[in-house]
Amino acid sequence: MSQKKVLVIGPLLTRSGYGEHARFVVDSLLSQPLKYDVYVHPLSWGLSSWSYEHPVKRQLYEFLIQKREQYTGTYDLSVQVTIPNEFQEAAPINIGVTAGVETTQVPQDWLLRCNSMDKIIVTSEFTKKSFLETVLEVKAAHNDAVKTFKGCQKPLEVVGYPIRDVEVQDISGQLSSVTTKFNFVTVAQMAPRKNLEHTISAFIEEFRDDPDVGLIIKCHAQNHSTIDKDMTEHMLYPRIRREGDRKCKIYHIHGDMTDSEMQGLIQSPKVDCYLTTTFAEGFGLPLLDAAAAGVPIIAPRYSGYLDFLYIPGTKKRQYLFEAIRSEIKEVPEHALMDGVIVPGAKWGFPDYAQTKKALRNVYENYRIKKRQAKKLQEYVVNEFSRENQLKRMCEAIRTGFENETTDWKEKMNKVQVL
Repeated sequence: MSQKKVLVIGPLLTRSGYGEHARFVVDSLLSQPLKYDVYVHPLSWGLSSWSYEHPVKRQLYEFLIQKREQYTGTYDLSVQVTIPNEFQEAAPINIGVTAGVETTQVPQDWLLRCNSMDKIIVTSEFTKKSFLETVLEVKAAHNDAVKTFKGCQKPLEVVGYPIRDVEVQDISGQLSSVTTKFNFVTVAQMAPRKNLEHTISAFIEEFRDDPDVGLIIKCHAQNHSTIDKDMTEHMLYPRIRREGDRKCKIYHIHGDMTDSEMQGLIQSPKVDCYLTTTFAEGFGLPLLDAAAAGVPIIAPRYSGYLDFLYIPGTKKRQYLFEAIRSEIKEVPEHALMDGVIVPGAKWGFPDYAQTKKALRNVYENYRIKKRQAKKLQEYVVNEFSRENQLKRMCEAIRTGFENETTDWKEKMNKVQVL
């Protein structure tokens, strides 16, 4: 197979989930240099900080960007890492890579754009199900007839993230104010989907009179600026004060942290358990970090992270985390996002009483939960290793340009029209 010129479009240099995704795709292609000649068109991502730093990779990524700016030829294929309504025909073969949406259905225009691509790669079985079960309604051009199509009509494959292959940086200085003996940690953006109010309320109500228990919250609103820190605290602190007097402790961390620093947080001796009460996740990278570190996890039994929080192959799914029951209901109006989270979409609402019970259960039975987490760690470190996932992404891309549809398109491009 001759070397393919590949244009990767995505927010490569942003500190965001899609930035992580774009770097994963680029690194996958770079792992097979005899097959792929890589060029990068970087995107911004909302208000996320454009701040990805790495002693080696940053220079390499900037070289790939400059290489694309100087190139005037054509590409064999494009790999686009973004939300589907931004997919475009940038090459003869186009592959879309997306985390999709964290609900039971995707917007209609997303399916239309997906159907214009040659293949779609998503992060989890949960996301795949949303793309396959959403019903697309298409109105005829010359009358009022409406045809319905169920799901994405193009090949759709799941490739999850790899565990992070980075050094763990000691951040004990940043955690010097953490004096409690047992601590939960949560990583979240101040957005409705993360359900942070539920997390805080359940924690305080369960451990209100215990001065030895703490909750470390790593969160931001939009980016990692000083203004954003003020904005985050303006939203967060009144919410905590409304819970009334307490002896348990809450700590807030804001600001940009490198991958090594994030690993230092998750793997800190002061962190005992990872906690989330999210309504849904397309994958859940912080949970993968915690699983790979052998940290016990509390989370709703719903959405993308179920792909890696259990060991397959047994007669009955053996979940290796403290699961909270969720009720699947429609997303409330205030959490809808125009063109992303649409009316009628659903996600999981974690049970409040079960959340408190899960917190208490991990706290009082920690040795058992730690052994369970170590068992999950052995599986995750092997199954989601960087080597395995880079290979899986490359294979998913390869089959994207070597299937029957793309073979037909390539032959048709060679036909001369008289």
